[in-house]
Amino acid sequence: MGSKYRNRRARAVVSSLLATGLGLSVMVMAPAANAVEVPGCENIGQPGVIGTATETGARFTWDEVGNYVYLVQLSRWDDAADGFVTGDYIEVGSTYEYIAPWNENGVVTDAIAATVILFCNPKNASPRPSTVLVVNETASESTSAAVVDSMRLSAAEVYRKTKVSNAIINNAGQVKAVIRTKLKKGSPVWACVYELVDAEADKWDEKSCKKTKVKKGGKASIKVGGVKDGDWVEVYDTEDRLLVAWGASGGS
Repeated sequence: MGSKYRNRRARAVVSSLLATGLGLSVMVMAPAANAVEVPGCENIGQPGVIGTATETGARFTWDEVGNYVYLVQLSRWDDAADGFVTGDYIEVGSTYEYIAPWNENGVVTDAIAATVILFCNPKNASPRPSTVLVVNETASESTSAAVVDSMRLSAAEVYRKTKVSNAIINNAGQVKAVIRTKLKKGSPVWACVYELVDAEADKWDEKSCKKTKVKKGGKASIKVGGVKDGDWVEVYDTEDRLLVAWGASGGS
């Protein structure tokens, strides 16, 4: 399968690890560009996203760039999975703040990462490559170090009305996810891993591709390995149309 979308990638990079006045850790992922061109939307500037740890949860705030609907996607550290588990997008309306509790359904996490996207048109969601990782002050030094050095997935770039749930990458570079598509049961999809081999020429090589089939309700289980820092995981249908993509970063 070939990637036709590579030149639109904007990978976020870690800019700094900050300590708040409360002695709590905040990791800021810097925007990779100053603006995003989205069909049907004006040229939208990239606002900063700030994360602050509180006693009850991680507080995320972002700059106002217009009267739009904002969506937040959270990745929660899971000790059992030894990695981050990414949930579905949460619609927060036109507010500029979201608080994610450390304790969710009785399960306490030591770290939460949030990505904010702007939904400016019913047919277009504009990803903001600004992701913030907040570490709970109660986390041990070893856990904090493991979180900071862990592999992470960027917010999913979704196409053709695809939905994503339970996307996770472990430190061995294995990505697992469940996606829901508009495809019929039995339709094949391919999950492919790409690595950048020439940044100046924006050249990417396909490392691997794994085929799976869509099940009842349009669901497909994705599982690929060998993913490293800087790689991209992309899922295509049989007509080579991109359904979803993630960027991978981190790892020791």
